[in-house]
Parts: sequence; structure tokens; C-alpha cells
Amino acid sequence: MYERPLRNQAGQTLEEFLAAYRPKDYPHPSVTVDLLVFSLEKEQPELLMIRRGNHPCLGCWALPGGFVEPQEFVEAAAARELKE
Repeated sequence: MYERPLRNQAGQTLEEFLAAYRPKDYPHPSVTVDLLVFSLEKEQPELLMIRRGNHPCLGCWALPGGFVEPQEFVEAAAARELKE
């Protein structure tokens, strides 16, 4: 059975996304934040995970996080990403 390729919100397949990606369009060095958010309210600890909304790894489980904007503090970036 033929499976349709996954497309991001811009309608791109992984191949189209990679072909259009231009690393020089982004500041260097690129800094990211990743968050580990645990809940201890139940018997077993729970970890907050998200499904990736863009390539690469579209639709896969991941930790919440993302890029820190220029002139942004990492704490502010972490709060912004958690809110998203």
C-alpha cells in the first residue's frame, strides 16, 4: 500500500523542506533550549512530550524546545517555548 509523504504546515515534504533550507539565513551560533517538565502527582512520574510539527522528524515525539532568538535570554526562550 502506498503511503503519502508527511507534509508540514507549509505543505512541504521532508525533501522539499531540506531543499529550501538555507543555514546562512539564521544567526550563528544557533542556540536552543529544551525543557524537561515532570509531573509527580501520580504514582509514576510523567514527562511532558510534544509531537513535532515540522521537519525533520515531523510527527515524532520530542521534548518541548526550540531556538533562542537573537537578543533573547535563554530563560525567556524557555518560557516562550513552553507556552507554545
